[in-house]
Amino acid sequence: MAEKKKQRSVWPVILIFVLIVAGAIIYSKISDMTFKSNPGIIGNTAGNLYNYGLFCDDGERIYFSNYKDQGLLYSMSYDLDDYKFVTKDVARYINHDDHYLYYSRNNNMKDQAARSVFTFYSNGVFRVTPNGKHQIMIWNKPVGSVLYFDGQVYYQHYAEGEKLTIHRADIDGKEDVQLNLDESVAVSAAGNQIYYAGVTHDRALYSVNENGLNGSKVLNGSFFNPWVIGNSVYYIDVNDGYKLKVVGLDGNGGETLTDKRISAYNITSNGRYIFFQYDSKDRSGLYLLDRTSGEEMLIKEGNYKWLNVIGNRCFFYDSSGSMVYVYTIGSGIATFDPPILKN
Repeated sequence: MAEKKKQRSVWPVILIFVLIVAGAIIYSKISDMTFKSNPGIIGNTAGNLYNYGLFCDDGERIYFSNYKDQGLLYSMSYDLDDYKFVTKDVARYINHDDHYLYYSRNNNMKDQAARSVFTFYSNGVFRVTPNGKHQIMIWNKPVGSVLYFDGQVYYQHYAEGEKLTIHRADIDGKEDVQLNLDESVAVSAAGNQIYYAGVTHDRALYSVNENGLNGSKVLNGSFFNPWVIGNSVYYIDVNDGYKLKVVGLDGNGGETLTDKRISAYNITSNGRYIFFQYDSKDRSGLYLLDRTSGEEMLIKEGNYKWLNVIGNRCFFYDSSGSMVYVYTIGSGIATFDPPILKN
């Protein structure tokens, strides 16, 4: 009788083991699944992506390239606290959808001591969940700009000795297609179109829909970093002293927003405020233009770059890229000082 009781007691252990194995298999299958997002999502603003895409927000958190930690991918709250480590990759051109982050991996920029033969050569376009898990590679060669738009990733492919090309790939890395979009940066999405400036033949404004291979001309002009917002195009006019301008998509209502020669700009989501870097021998600096009042205000004198706007804040880098400041509209300027977290 004792032997039978002993045999019966083994079954619960076997059942638990089977459930654990089944759970592990189910979890593995779920982990390997690719989740599609709602249509029409634009992974980051053109303003940020023209400025290296070093900051991105998904409505819940801000994702950023932490300059204090070699540019590795971190996240934080909108109050600029609750910092979390995401990946060990040096991240540029950060994008998001409902489920994932997309970015250009630039591990060749890591400190020499942190490099390995694998990290140094492992550049490309990657996808990861916001908690840093389930990372996959979409493209494994050096890239320039990256844009997530409506379920697909558009990236600028670079190969030494060859011209730049724009590719489109599904978020699982399949069905990669080269688009005939000149050599330009294609990061401005609006409606079902992606807009870009010509490079090799002219500086006209072009567009292509998400399924097209070839672009079509929208407006003649000398466009640099065009950003389509609603029915308007903001851009730097190359042939007119690099002034910041806006014009309607129909070519009407052209306006010069500042007579200053600028090298970079970005716009708040409500369209009221424009940040721009003014380049001058006399008084270079980061300025804020209030479109409601027309007032231009100097934020900080000097040479700055990579202006990334999240909400009512502008994060901007000094000319060496070794210091980052944050300007909050209505509150002023401070040094952006994120921690270095263990990973």
